[in-house]
Amino acid sequence: MPTIKKIQGVRPVIPNKKYIIDLRGRGLDVEQETFYGTAKQASDYRDKLLVELREPKQRMAHEPPAHLAAACAEFLAEQQKRIEDDEIGVGEFTNKTRHLNQMCEVRIGNKTVGSLALHDVTKDVLNDNVRRSMKKRLAAKTLRSTFVSIKQFFTWCENEDWILKSPANGIKISLKGKKNKRAREKRVIDPQEIKDLIEAAPETYKREIEFAARTGLRAGEQRALTWDAVDLDLGYVNIVSAIKWCGEEDEPKTEKGERSIPLPGSLIQMLREWKMRQPLKQRVRNLVFPTRTGQIASSDNWRNRGVQDTIKELGKPHMTWHDLRHFYASTLIFDTSIEGPTIAYYLGHHSLDYTYREYAVYFRHAKRDAEIAQILDAAFQVNGQ
Repeated sequence: MPTIKKIQGVRPVIPNKKYIIDLRGRGLDVEQETFYGTAKQASDYRDKLLVELREPKQRMAHEPPAHLAAACAEFLAEQQKRIEDDEIGVGEFTNKTRHLNQMCEVRIGNKTVGSLALHDVTKDVLNDNVRRSMKKRLAAKTLRSTFVSIKQFFTWCENEDWILKSPANGIKISLKGKKNKRAREKRVIDPQEIKDLIEAAPETYKREIEFAARTGLRAGEQRALTWDAVDLDLGYVNIVSAIKWCGEEDEPKTEKGERSIPLPGSLIQMLREWKMRQPLKQRVRNLVFPTRTGQIASSDNWRNRGVQDTIKELGKPHMTWHDLRHFYASTLIFDTSIEGPTIAYYLGHHSLDYTYREYAVYFRHAKRDAEIAQILDAAFQVNGQ
């Protein structure tokens, strides 16, 4: 029997013959309609119906700006307020501003994308014009982060009822290509460096840094962590979700991302004390490490204000937030009693091979150190003693 493709808001009664168009939860006067035809026709009819029913309400509520650039300005004004609430950092705001300006400056004939009416910016415009134009001058990772900002902007416009649905949905940016030859090789970070960092870091970020270094969580996993997922009695933290680059909550990065990680005793004590002292206004979403207003923290703030600014003040070698995860990995690897599969599990890697490739330099160091220790033991043995 052929699989019936699910279409949002379209419920089949008789496949390819009769459908129920579901409009509930849209704040419209009509909740559902019956449509006779194919699934594609039903989906197109639903989109048309939403436009027709929404238009009077849109005119009465908040008229969309005349063109894309003006809509971007309103979005950025909203983001400016989020800085004041400590929900995003200045760096993140600056990046969003640059990304949206770059989108608006792309030319289509004698016009710029920013001069287009909001509803004229289609998926084809973003894919065929904006993406292709940026791809010529931006690295793959920069292009992806740019489209994260673009997707956030159009999702916001959709929530404002300025557009029916985001034209950025479904646009994917591949990171495949030439590897950066100047990519920084993972260095072995000394435990004293981490201690110095925690001691010198602003009070706001001390807990976050220590937790990251001693659990190896990805920044997105730690930002999404709620108290429900922390078992202080058994001493485990359960990873069940993560915050994506676009700020939305999702499943962990890989299929093996859902896992349980043991907590050291001193970390359990730190978490117990923090849970007791955490201000009430920070508990609105039950997050372990929220902003001052209880919202999802900014990875930009953690990275820049928490780690990199502190490292500069200390005069220490360059360190990123992700290096805290590398430190955790190196700690497990250098303890040669912990086997590779266990390390891969705690790190949430999709395969053991990936762990060996990602941390090859650490495994080489661990193997070399163990071999040197054995050689020295053998050299100082006298007559088998």
